Amino acid sequence: MNAMDIGVSYDTDGQLLSGSYIDYCISLIDSLTSFEEGNAVKRCAHNNFGSKSCGEVGAPLVVTNIIVDGLSPLGVSGMLMPAISSIVLEAI
Repeated sequence: MNAMDIGVSYDTDGQLLSGSYIDYCISLIDSLTSFEEGNAVKRCAHNNFGSKSCGEVGAPLVVTNIIVDGLSPLGVSGMLMPAISSIVLEAI
């Protein structure tokens, strides 16, 4: 795995361009369309407690799937992460 596989970007002088969330165009809540919130409870079958890990691991996957779903009328059926503008444009 190299730096490009995980979305790390540097400029020609070696300066890190993707070091924080401020470097990404993250939508604010007031710019999002309406959505419906829901809950699905399913116990984990891989441990005795039925517990799962925190949502930090799945969140990027969920966001990418939301973007792919929104772009499906344009023929997009999948894309790489992170969902930076160049990757989204390439998927379109």
